Amino acid sequence: MVARVTGYECEQQKQQQQQQPNESGDDDDDDNNNNGGNRKSLQLLSPTAKGGAANPSNEITGFLEVVNASIENSDEVVMRSRRFSTDVAADDDDGDNDNNDDAANERSAWSDGDDDDNDANNPVPSHHHHHHPRPKFSDYVKAGMLDIDFCVAVDFTSSNGDPRRPGTQHFSRDGMMNDYEEAIEAIGSTIEKYSSTQEYPVWGFGAKYEGKVRHIFQCDPSSPTAHGTQGVLDAYRTVFETDFVMSGPTEINAVLRAAANRSKKYYQSNGVKYCVLLILTDGIVHNLQSTRELIRKYRELQLPLSVIVVGIGRADFTEFHRWNHAPSEVCGRFRFVEFRQHQFDPDTLSREALLNVPHETVDYFLHRNILPH
Repeated sequence: MVARVTGYECEQQKQQQQQQPNESGDDDDDDNNNNGGNRKSLQLLSPTAKGGAANPSNEITGFLEVVNASIENSDEVVMRSRRFSTDVAADDDDGDNDNNDDAANERSAWSDGDDDDNDANNPVPSHHHHHHPRPKFSDYVKAGMLDIDFCVAVDFTSSNGDPRRPGTQHFSRDGMMNDYEEAIEAIGSTIEKYSSTQEYPVWGFGAKYEGKVRHIFQCDPSSPTAHGTQGVLDAYRTVFETDFVMSGPTEINAVLRAAANRSKKYYQSNGVKYCVLLILTDGIVHNLQSTRELIRKYRELQLPLSVIVVGIGRADFTEFHRWNHAPSEVCGRFRFVEFRQHQFDPDTLSREALLNVPHETVDYFLHRNILPH
C-alpha cells in the first residue's frame, strides 16, 4: 500500500499524552528481560498466509530481525485457555443477574450458535404479559430473526504517526496488515456472519481535508457503504490514496451520532436489526465526559446500538479501562478492548470485543417485546 500523504501535522499535546507511562501496571521491559533479550531471526509469512492483499506488491517478504520479543510457550497458552473456559462455564453463585453473568452465558453464540442453558431465575422482564425463561441470543439466530448492522470508524489523528514511516500505527507494506486492519478483520469477520446485507459504512475522523479538520468523513468517497469485511478494509486503504493531513483532536461524538441516527431508523421500523459501532483509536478521546453521557443517553433511549472501542498502540488507556468496569446504567452499551493484549490471538480479540453484544441485543429485543418464534 502506497500512501500519498501530502501533509503531516504533529500535535504536541497528543504526542505528550501518548508518551505518558502506562498506569495499568504492564511493564514491557520486564517482558523482554524475561525472554533473555535474545536476538531472534523470524521469517515473515507470505502475504496470503497473513491475510494480506490479493495482489501484493512484493512476493519476497524477506526476514525480520527481532531485537526484543515476548514469546509465550504452548503451556502458558493452554493454561490461560483453560482458565478462560472455566470462567465462562462458572455459574452465578451470588444470585444476581448482572450484565457480566448474562453476557458470559450468551457469548458462545458468536462462535458456534450454542449458548449455555437458560437460567430459570432470569425470566423475561415483568412488563411482558407472560413469564417465559429469558431467550438466548442463539434463539434469535436459529429463528432467523437476527440481523446485525456494522459501522466502523478509524482514527486518523496525528498521534498515529506518519503512515509512510515503519513502526507507526497506519504503516503497512508488502501485504502485511497493520493493527487497525487486523482488528477490523478479527471483529468484522465475526459480525458479518449475522448480517443479511453486509453493507457497512466506514468512517474516518481526525484528518484535515482542504484545511478543515473532519471529525467524520467517508473513507471511500465513491461509496457510502462497503460490502463485507474485505470491503471495509478496502475502504480504509482508500484514505491513503487521497490528499489529507493527519490532525486532531480525537473527537468521536460525530461518529457516535451518525451510528445513532442509523440505529434510530431500525428502532422506528420495529424490526429486528441491531447496530454495532466499532471505533478504533490510538488515544483517549477529547472531552471524554460528553462522550460517556452520549452513550448513556442512547441506552436510556433504548436505541439498538452497542459501542465497541479498540485501543491501538501504547497510549495510556486507563480512563477507558475504568469506564469499562462501570455498571451498565452508568457506562451504557459500551465495551473497551486494548488491541495489544490480544494482538497474537484474533479469536480472543473478537470474543472480548463482542463480549456484551449478545446480552445487549437480547435486552433490546425484550424491551421491544420481540420474542424468538
